[in-house]
Amino acid sequence: QVLWSAIGNKGASIVNYYRPGGELGTAHFEFKVAHGRGKNCPICGTPIQRIPVRNRGTYFCPKCQPEF
Repeated sequence: QVLWSAIGNKGASIVNYYRPGGELGTAHFEFKVAHGRGKNCPICGTPIQRIPVRNRGTYFCPKCQPEF
């Protein structure tokens, strides 16, 4: 469901992502914890953690997203 939502929103443009036609994606407006290491989860209050995935940072809540 999350992946389909991101695809429907044409990707995330946090820094410099542009689609082939030059337009920006809008998936980043749906992010809850992006670049939030050290901040608390907006749902449960647990500190957000960061792990590397394919040389990129991935931010997650270890309580709400335990499968990471």
